[in-house]
Amino acid sequence: FAAAAQSLEKGTERVERVAAIAAAAAFATRTGAIEDQAIGRGATFDGLVKSYDRLRRTGGDNGELKEKSFLIAQRVIDSQAAQALAQRAARQASGDGDLAELARRRQDEVARWRKADLKLNAALAVDTSKRDSAAVAAIRSELQAADTAIAEVDQRLARAFPKFAELQQPASLDFEAIRQRLDENEVLLFFADTARFADAGFETYLWAVPKTGEPRWIRLERSTGELLAAVRELRSLMGVSGEARGAASLAARRGTDPAGRVLTAAHELYDATLAPVADMIDGRDLVT
Repeated sequence: FAAAAQSLEKGTERVERVAAIAAAAAFATRTGAIEDQAIGRGATFDGLVKSYDRLRRTGGDNGELKEKSFLIAQRVIDSQAAQALAQRAARQASGDGDLAELARRRQDEVARWRKADLKLNAALAVDTSKRDSAAVAAIRSELQAADTAIAEVDQRLARAFPKFAELQQPASLDFEAIRQRLDENEVLLFFADTARFADAGFETYLWAVPKTGEPRWIRLERSTGELLAAVRELRSLMGVSGEARGAASLAARRGTDPAGRVLTAAHELYDATLAPVADMIDGRDLVT
Protein backbone atom coordinates (compact mmCIF):
# COMPACT_ATOMS: atom_id res chain seq x y z
CA PHE A 1 0.00 0.00 0.00
CA ALA A 2 3.00 2.33 0.35
CA ALA A 3 3.64 2.03 -3.40
CA ALA A 4 -0.06 2.45 -4.10
CA ALA A 5 -0.16 5.63 -2.00
CA GLN A 6 2.81 7.12 -3.86
CA SER A 7 1.23 6.35 -7.22
CA LEU A 8 -2.18 7.66 -6.20
CA GLU A 9 -0.69 10.85 -4.79
CA LYS A 10 0.76 11.57 -8.23
CA GLY A 11 -2.61 10.85 -9.81
CA THR A 12 -4.28 13.12 -7.29
CA GLU A 13 -2.28 16.10 -8.54
CA ARG A 14 -3.84 15.60 -11.97
CA VAL A 15 -7.32 15.07 -10.53
CA GLU A 16 -7.04 18.16 -8.34
CA ARG A 17 -6.18 20.25 -11.39
CA VAL A 18 -9.16 18.82 -13.26
CA ALA A 19 -11.36 19.58 -10.26
CA ALA A 20 -10.02 23.13 -10.10
CA ILE A 21 -10.95 23.58 -13.75
CA ALA A 22 -14.42 22.05 -13.52
CA ALA A 23 -15.38 20.02 -10.46
CA ALA A 24 -18.56 18.82 -12.13
CA ALA A 25 -16.50 17.38 -14.97
CA ALA A 26 -14.00 15.73 -12.66
CA PHE A 27 -16.57 13.91 -10.55
CA ALA A 28 -19.60 13.85 -12.84
CA THR A 29 -20.19 10.09 -12.89
CA ARG A 30 -19.25 7.60 -10.20
CA THR A 31 -21.66 4.97 -11.59
CA GLY A 32 -23.59 4.51 -14.80
CA ALA A 33 -23.57 2.96 -18.24
CA ILE A 34 -20.30 4.62 -19.29
CA GLU A 35 -17.56 3.89 -16.77
CA ASP A 36 -15.19 6.54 -18.02
CA GLN A 37 -12.50 8.71 -16.49
CA ALA A 38 -14.87 10.15 -13.90
CA ILE A 39 -14.98 6.80 -12.10
CA GLY A 40 -11.21 6.53 -12.20
CA ARG A 41 -10.83 10.06 -10.88
CA GLY A 42 -13.19 9.40 -7.97
CA ALA A 43 -11.48 6.05 -7.31
CA THR A 44 -8.14 7.85 -7.01
CA PHE A 45 -9.34 9.56 -3.83
CA ASP A 46 -11.04 6.42 -2.50
CA GLY A 47 -7.90 4.37 -3.06
CA LEU A 48 -5.68 6.97 -1.44
CA VAL A 49 -7.80 7.11 1.73
CA LYS A 50 -7.70 3.30 1.94
CA SER A 51 -3.95 3.23 1.34
CA TYR A 52 -3.34 5.77 4.11
CA ASP A 53 -5.50 3.65 6.41
CA ARG A 54 -3.47 0.51 5.71
CA LEU A 55 -0.20 2.40 6.09
CA ARG A 56 -1.06 3.69 9.55
CA ARG A 57 -1.97 0.16 10.61
CA THR A 58 1.50 -1.02 9.62
CA GLY A 59 3.38 1.63 11.55
CA GLY A 60 2.93 4.78 9.48
CA ASP A 61 2.72 8.24 11.05
CA ASN A 62 -0.88 8.18 12.27
CA GLY A 63 -1.02 11.93 12.90
CA GLU A 64 0.19 12.86 9.42
CA LEU A 65 -1.89 10.21 7.67
CA LYS A 66 -4.98 11.16 9.67
CA GLU A 67 -4.90 14.72 8.37
CA LYS A 68 -3.84 13.79 4.83
CA SER A 69 -6.70 11.32 4.60
CA PHE A 70 -9.13 13.93 5.94
CA LEU A 71 -8.09 16.41 3.26
CA ILE A 72 -8.37 13.80 0.51
CA ALA A 73 -11.74 12.52 1.73
CA GLN A 74 -13.18 16.01 1.31
CA ARG A 75 -12.45 15.72 -2.41
CA VAL A 76 -14.72 12.69 -2.71
CA ILE A 77 -17.62 14.82 -3.92
CA ASP A 78 -20.47 14.01 -6.27
CA SER A 79 -21.70 15.82 -9.36
CA GLN A 80 -24.76 17.33 -7.67
CA ALA A 81 -22.62 19.17 -5.11
CA ALA A 82 -20.23 20.39 -7.78
CA GLN A 83 -23.03 21.53 -10.07
CA ALA A 84 -24.94 23.20 -7.24
CA LEU A 85 -21.87 25.22 -6.27
CA ALA A 86 -21.27 26.18 -9.90
CA GLN A 87 -24.90 27.27 -10.31
CA ARG A 88 -24.80 29.31 -7.12
CA ALA A 89 -21.59 30.97 -8.24
CA ALA A 90 -23.13 31.75 -11.63
CA ARG A 91 -26.14 33.38 -9.96
CA GLN A 92 -23.81 35.48 -7.81
CA ALA A 93 -21.86 36.55 -10.89
CA SER A 94 -24.91 37.59 -12.90
CA GLY A 95 -25.41 40.81 -10.95
CA ASP A 96 -21.90 42.22 -11.30
CA GLY A 97 -20.54 43.51 -14.63
CA ASP A 98 -16.84 42.83 -14.11
CA LEU A 99 -17.48 39.59 -12.27
CA ALA A 100 -19.96 38.42 -14.89
CA GLU A 101 -17.43 39.08 -17.65
CA LEU A 102 -14.73 37.04 -15.89
CA ALA A 103 -17.21 34.26 -15.08
CA ARG A 104 -18.31 34.06 -18.73
CA ARG A 105 -14.69 33.97 -19.88
CA ARG A 106 -13.96 31.17 -17.44
CA GLN A 107 -16.98 29.19 -18.66
CA ASP A 108 -15.81 29.61 -22.26
CA GLU A 109 -12.30 28.42 -21.41
CA VAL A 110 -13.65 25.48 -19.41
CA ALA A 111 -15.76 24.45 -22.41
CA ARG A 112 -12.66 24.76 -24.60
CA TRP A 113 -10.63 22.68 -22.11
CA ARG A 114 -13.27 19.93 -21.86
CA LYS A 115 -13.56 19.73 -25.65
CA ALA A 116 -9.79 19.37 -26.01
CA ASP A 117 -9.71 16.82 -23.17
CA LEU A 118 -12.29 14.66 -24.95
CA LYS A 119 -10.37 14.93 -28.22
CA LEU A 120 -7.14 13.93 -26.49
CA ASN A 121 -8.76 10.90 -24.86
CA ALA A 122 -10.12 9.80 -28.23
CA ALA A 123 -6.74 10.32 -29.93
CA LEU A 124 -4.89 8.35 -27.26
CA ALA A 125 -7.39 5.50 -27.48
CA VAL A 126 -6.16 4.73 -30.99
CA ASP A 127 -3.56 1.98 -31.32
CA THR A 128 -0.05 3.44 -31.12
CA SER A 129 0.80 2.12 -34.58
CA LYS A 130 -2.05 4.17 -36.06
CA ARG A 131 -1.87 7.19 -33.78
CA ASP A 132 -1.33 10.63 -35.33
CA SER A 133 1.50 12.03 -33.20
CA ALA A 134 1.23 15.49 -34.72
CA ALA A 135 -2.50 15.65 -33.99
CA VAL A 136 -1.93 14.50 -30.39
CA ALA A 137 0.72 17.18 -29.91
CA ALA A 138 -1.62 19.85 -31.31
CA ILE A 139 -4.42 18.77 -28.98
CA ARG A 140 -2.07 18.79 -26.00
CA SER A 141 -1.03 22.32 -26.94
CA GLU A 142 -4.68 23.39 -27.11
CA LEU A 143 -5.36 21.79 -23.74
CA GLN A 144 -2.39 23.56 -22.18
CA ALA A 145 -3.46 26.90 -23.64
CA ALA A 146 -6.95 26.51 -22.16
CA ASP A 147 -5.47 25.43 -18.84
CA THR A 148 -3.24 28.51 -18.76
CA ALA A 149 -6.15 30.80 -19.63
CA ILE A 150 -8.29 29.30 -16.85
CA ALA A 151 -5.48 29.73 -14.33
CA GLU A 152 -5.12 33.39 -15.32
CA VAL A 153 -8.86 34.00 -14.89
CA ASP A 154 -8.80 32.22 -11.53
CA GLN A 155 -5.96 34.47 -10.36
CA ARG A 156 -7.93 37.57 -11.36
CA LEU A 157 -11.05 36.23 -9.63
CA ALA A 158 -9.10 35.45 -6.46
CA ARG A 159 -7.69 38.99 -6.34
CA ALA A 160 -10.83 40.93 -7.26
CA PHE A 161 -13.63 38.65 -6.04
CA PRO A 162 -12.23 36.31 -3.35
CA LYS A 163 -15.63 35.17 -2.05
CA PHE A 164 -16.73 34.17 -5.54
CA ALA A 165 -13.45 32.33 -6.14
CA GLU A 166 -13.91 30.39 -2.89
CA LEU A 167 -17.44 29.42 -3.91
CA GLN A 168 -16.32 28.41 -7.39
CA GLN A 169 -13.51 26.21 -6.06
CA PRO A 170 -14.11 25.27 -2.41
CA ALA A 171 -10.88 24.22 -0.76
CA SER A 172 -10.41 21.30 1.60
CA LEU A 173 -10.03 22.37 5.23
CA ASP A 174 -7.33 21.01 7.51
CA PHE A 175 -7.90 20.27 11.20
CA GLU A 176 -6.78 23.72 12.34
CA ALA A 177 -9.14 25.46 9.91
CA ILE A 178 -11.99 23.29 11.19
CA ARG A 179 -11.17 24.12 14.81
CA GLN A 180 -11.24 27.84 14.04
CA ARG A 181 -14.81 27.45 12.76
CA LEU A 182 -16.10 25.39 15.68
CA ASP A 183 -17.63 26.77 18.87
CA GLU A 184 -16.28 25.54 22.19
CA ASN A 185 -18.93 22.83 22.63
CA GLU A 186 -18.96 21.59 19.03
CA VAL A 187 -17.47 18.50 17.41
CA LEU A 188 -17.31 17.98 13.65
CA LEU A 189 -18.25 14.49 12.44
CA PHE A 190 -17.23 13.81 8.85
CA PHE A 191 -18.24 10.54 7.16
CA ALA A 192 -16.87 9.34 3.82
CA ASP A 193 -17.90 6.24 1.87
CA THR A 194 -15.26 4.61 -0.32
CA ALA A 195 -15.52 2.15 -3.19
CA ARG A 196 -13.56 -1.07 -3.71
CA PHE A 197 -9.81 -0.80 -4.11
CA ALA A 198 -7.46 -3.78 -4.52
CA ASP A 199 -8.57 -6.31 -1.90
CA ALA A 200 -10.41 -3.68 0.19
CA GLY A 201 -14.18 -3.61 -0.08
CA PHE A 202 -16.71 -0.80 0.30
CA GLU A 203 -15.75 0.97 3.52
CA THR A 204 -16.97 3.98 5.47
CA TYR A 205 -14.64 6.22 7.44
CA LEU A 206 -15.35 8.71 10.20
CA TRP A 207 -13.27 11.69 11.30
CA ALA A 208 -14.22 13.38 14.57
CA VAL A 209 -12.65 16.83 15.05
CA PRO A 210 -13.19 18.63 18.39
CA LYS A 211 -12.60 22.30 19.12
CA THR A 212 -9.69 21.27 21.34
CA GLY A 213 -7.94 17.94 21.68
CA GLU A 214 -6.83 15.28 19.23
CA PRO A 215 -8.99 14.45 16.20
CA ARG A 216 -9.90 10.80 15.68
CA TRP A 217 -9.98 8.80 12.44
CA ILE A 218 -11.90 5.52 12.37
CA ARG A 219 -12.75 2.91 9.78
CA LEU A 220 -16.23 1.71 10.75
CA GLU A 221 -16.52 -2.01 11.33
CA ARG A 222 -19.64 -2.51 9.22
CA SER A 223 -19.39 -2.16 5.45
CA THR A 224 -20.92 0.76 3.59
CA GLY A 225 -23.66 -1.51 2.23
CA GLU A 226 -24.54 -2.76 5.70
CA LEU A 227 -24.73 0.78 7.04
CA LEU A 228 -26.99 1.88 4.19
CA ALA A 229 -29.24 -1.10 4.83
CA ALA A 230 -29.41 -0.22 8.53
CA VAL A 231 -30.41 3.36 7.71
CA ARG A 232 -33.11 2.15 5.31
CA GLU A 233 -34.41 -0.25 7.95
CA LEU A 234 -34.65 2.49 10.57
CA ARG A 235 -36.38 4.85 8.15
CA SER A 236 -38.83 2.13 7.17
CA LEU A 237 -39.66 1.33 10.80
CA MET A 238 -40.27 5.03 11.44
CA GLY A 239 -42.46 5.36 8.37
CA VAL A 240 -40.07 7.78 6.68
CA SER A 241 -39.91 7.67 2.89
CA GLY A 242 -39.38 9.94 -0.07
CA GLU A 243 -43.01 10.97 0.14
CA ALA A 244 -43.03 11.39 3.93
CA ARG A 245 -39.86 13.05 5.15
CA GLY A 246 -41.02 13.14 8.79
CA ALA A 247 -41.56 10.11 11.02
CA ALA A 248 -45.06 8.62 11.23
CA SER A 249 -46.86 8.04 14.53
CA LEU A 250 -45.74 4.73 16.00
CA ALA A 251 -48.83 4.51 18.15
CA ALA A 252 -51.04 4.29 15.07
CA ARG A 253 -49.03 1.50 13.48
CA ARG A 254 -49.88 -2.15 13.78
CA GLY A 255 -47.44 -4.87 14.69
CA THR A 256 -45.52 -6.15 17.66
CA ASP A 257 -43.98 -3.33 19.71
CA PRO A 258 -43.17 -0.90 16.84
CA ALA A 259 -41.53 1.57 19.24
CA GLY A 260 -39.26 -1.15 20.58
CA ARG A 261 -38.21 -2.15 17.06
CA VAL A 262 -37.38 1.45 16.23
CA LEU A 263 -35.31 1.86 19.39
CA THR A 264 -33.46 -1.39 18.70
CA ALA A 265 -32.66 -0.38 15.13
CA ALA A 266 -31.59 3.10 16.22
CA HIS A 267 -29.33 1.69 18.93
CA GLU A 268 -27.72 -0.73 16.50
CA LEU A 269 -27.04 2.11 14.05
CA TYR A 270 -25.62 4.22 16.87
CA ASP A 271 -23.29 1.37 17.86
CA ALA A 272 -22.09 1.08 14.28
CA THR A 273 -21.49 4.77 13.62
CA LEU A 274 -21.21 6.92 16.75
CA ALA A 275 -20.22 4.58 19.57
CA PRO A 276 -16.51 4.68 18.51
CA VAL A 277 -16.48 8.42 19.33
CA ALA A 278 -18.99 8.36 22.21
CA ASP A 279 -16.48 9.86 24.63
CA MET A 280 -15.86 12.78 22.25
CA ILE A 281 -19.48 13.65 21.57
CA ASP A 282 -21.05 13.13 24.99
CA GLY A 283 -22.81 16.39 25.89
CA ARG A 284 -21.50 18.13 22.78
CA ASP A 285 -23.20 19.86 19.86
CA LEU A 286 -22.51 17.95 16.65
CA VAL A 287 -21.66 19.41 13.27
CA THR A 288 -22.00 16.93 10.38
